[in-house]
Amino acid sequence: MAEEFTSEEMRQAASDWYRWHMGKTDTTGMTKEEIAAKGREIDRRQARANKQAREEVATNKAPQRISREIRCPRCGSNQFAAGSKGFGLGKSIAGGLLLGPVGLLSGFIGSGQVTLACLRCGNRWKAGM
Repeated sequence: MAEEFTSEEMRQAASDWYRWHMGKTDTTGMTKEEIAAKGREIDRRQARANKQAREEVATNKAPQRISREIRCPRCGSNQFAAGSKGFGLGKSIAGGLLLGPVGLLSGFIGSGQVTLACLRCGNRWKAGM
């Protein structure tokens, strides 16, 4: 029966393997045979964890990870610039024509709202969408 690793155990096996192969594991007081046996055990454990991870991915049992990366809704690029809207002169003129002097304040509608612009395709969208 195959050993089942939790996500944390898989991370720990990878960390142990990395530390061992980078020479960051303390081996003071161990004989050459003990060091060799420990190295083989770390390698075996990492190989089993890798095999389980590959099987989980192949059978779609791998835990679904939520992507926290912001991407352009049009082209999928992750390169964008952020800015905020300011006073809208067009809205102010339209409001002034329709409502008089009080309508000039309509230029402030939507100001301060954060917008993102894709550097690849130029698409603009409101943050949080």
